[in-house]
Amino acid sequence: MASQVSTTRPCDSGDIESLSTAGYVLEGHEARISEAREIWLRGPCLATGYWQNGTVVDFRNAEGWYPTGDFGYFDRAGRLCVLGRKDNLIISGGENIQSEQVESFIFESGLVSRCVVVGRDDMTWGQRPVAFCEWLEGGGEEELVTYLMAYLPRYKIPDAFLPWPAAEMRRLKIDRRMFQDLVQPRALNNAR
Repeated sequence: MASQVSTTRPCDSGDIESLSTAGYVLEGHEARISEAREIWLRGPCLATGYWQNGTVVDFRNAEGWYPTGDFGYFDRAGRLCVLGRKDNLIISGGENIQSEQVESFIFESGLVSRCVVVGRDDMTWGQRPVAFCEWLEGGGEEELVTYLMAYLPRYKIPDAFLPWPAAEMRRLKIDRRMFQDLVQPRALNNAR
C-alpha cells in the first residue's frame, strides 16, 4: 500500500537501540500513532486505493491517513518502532500480548531456529499464548521458560510449546491462520 516511509540512517548503526526500530520517517512522508496505538501513514507514497468492480476504493480515512494494521510508537529519539500486527494481538484476561514481542524473546534465547506464537481460546482467560518451536540442539521447554521468566511477565509466557509441524518445514512464509487453527480446542479434540 505504501513505499518506504522510514529508514535507519548509517550513522545510527552504532546505536544498539536503533536496530530495533523502523527508523526515522522520511522527508515528505507523515506517520502518527492513533489513540488505539495503530501506525497511520499519509503522503505521496500511498496508493490511491484498490480496484474493485470498475472503481477505485479508497482505503484512507477522511483526512488522508492510511491505518496500517500495525501497532507502534515513537521512541525518545523520534524513531518509529513497530510492535506487531493488530491481527496477532492476543487478549488474555484483559492483558494485551503481542505475539511478535514474545517471539522475539524466544528467538533471543538462542534455543530455537523457528517460532510462532498464536492465541488459543481459553474458557477462563479468553485466549492464552501457545508457541510452536523448532528446537536447536540442546534447546528445550524448561530452559526456554526459565529464560523467558527473566524478561516477560508470567501472563505473556506461552502455556504450551508445541513442535513445529512437519508440513510447515519447507514453507518460507509462516501461515499464522494455520497455526491458529491447530491450537483451537476443536482441532486438538479431533486430533485425539
